[in-house]
Amino acid sequence: EPCEVDFDDPYLKLDFPSATTLPPPCISVNNVAFGYEEGKTLYRNCDFGLDCESRVAIVGPNGAGKSTFLRLLTGEIQPTEGHVGRHAKLMVAKFTQHHIEMMNPEKSSVNHMRDLTQEGVSVEEARKYLGRFGLSGDLALNPIKFLSGGQKSRLAFAELAWRSPHILLLDEPTNHLDLETIEALAMALNHFDGGVVFVSHDERLIEMVADELWVVNKGSDGAPGTVKVWHSSYEEYKERLQKEFATSGLVTNGTVKGVK
Repeated sequence: EPCEVDFDDPYLKLDFPSATTLPPPCISVNNVAFGYEEGKTLYRNCDFGLDCESRVAIVGPNGAGKSTFLRLLTGEIQPTEGHVGRHAKLMVAKFTQHHIEMMNPEKSSVNHMRDLTQEGVSVEEARKYLGRFGLSGDLALNPIKFLSGGQKSRLAFAELAWRSPHILLLDEPTNHLDLETIEALAMALNHFDGGVVFVSHDERLIEMVADELWVVNKGSDGAPGTVKVWHSSYEEYKERLQKEFATSGLVTNGTVKGVK
């Protein structure tokens, strides 16, 4: 059940401003295959489209390639077969835990924001975006090393917001967030006037935000895996997993090991 969130609390007001809308498709995935090693294809026959109204959760077992699929969408890696097309004016912003780990711990949040461009973001603009994510006062001025994990995530969200993306790509965004902040994040994503694609094991975020599930399935016996649209509810997806794994010893106390 939803927890009660006081959205008058400035710490729980998360706000992603939107870029101008682009006509669909913003990203098109056409007959794509990918593998890190020759002869070892992670998945193939991937066909998808994303636009400024997309709300997609990418789910599947650990190690199946969910984060890799986000990297294909951004162009960080290239498919071994097929093509990923992007609108010429598309702006994408991506959240990862690795990005948080790479932040300079000695910098303040304000200076981190100011250094996003060579010309320098103004102090006023930096504070404005930090304030959208509950980082104001001393929190914005203290070195990043003194921030909690959740506060560092807020700083990363503020950076995403500053980039004014058409599509947000989020890789496990709820790590280190408390329950109230997860719900505040879900509300902010629902109000965001752009596309959202996220990898998450957090059932609450999936159920509150996603209207489409992409399931990444591992390959077996030398055959590549797949990425498929799940044409039913998340609840039914979980029920299918329970049935599939019940006979293989991968279910303990009603919980599927390694899959959420």
